[in-house]
Amino acid sequence: TASEKEELITHIKTVTESLTKTISNLNEIVSIQTNKNEQVKNLNIYHYINNSVKLLDVEIKLSNAVIINEVNPSINIDFNPAYLESIFQNLLSNAIKYKHPDRNPYIQFISSETKNAYTITIQDNGLGIDMEKYGEEVFKLYRTFHKNDNSEGVGLYLIKNHIECYSGTITLNSVVDEGSIFTIKLPIKKNPVN
Repeated sequence: TASEKEELITHIKTVTESLTKTISNLNEIVSIQTNKNEQVKNLNIYHYINNSVKLLDVEIKLSNAVIINEVNPSINIDFNPAYLESIFQNLLSNAIKYKHPDRNPYIQFISSETKNAYTITIQDNGLGIDMEKYGEEVFKLYRTFHKNDNSEGVGLYLIKNHIECYSGTITLNSVVDEGSIFTIKLPIKKNPVN
């Protein structure tokens, strides 16, 4: 019948859109490995966080989020600009997207430094993730932990890849209904490893 045909066409369109998105995501993952040394610049972390805040201005206003950037303004790292932007934008938009229904989002960026590494922590007061249940899964591809239409399970996987490309690490500490703390460690050195 006509309605069945219409339904089938709609379904095919949905599948096609989903596959296109998947291919685009996978393409980005592959390009991380091949492009990491193509465009390395000395970047200011404080500035990149502020830039992400500006880019997400509408979401921040709609959710009444408070963003505190307490990162040391003098920290510069050798990194790919697109990757650094992607890291902070993804983490910030996730913190807003998974806000707790009973309170406005409060998101804080803090830095510390040792002889060998910079540490950047991103702390929020959102929904949180059950670490006992999902701790091992958090940075894997296509894993989602909240019922949200916009969840694709790609963002954290990409962030982890961006950071590991430059010999860094990212870890998560989270408590359900209290919030999450992402900790990024980046080595202090001149050039990324090959």
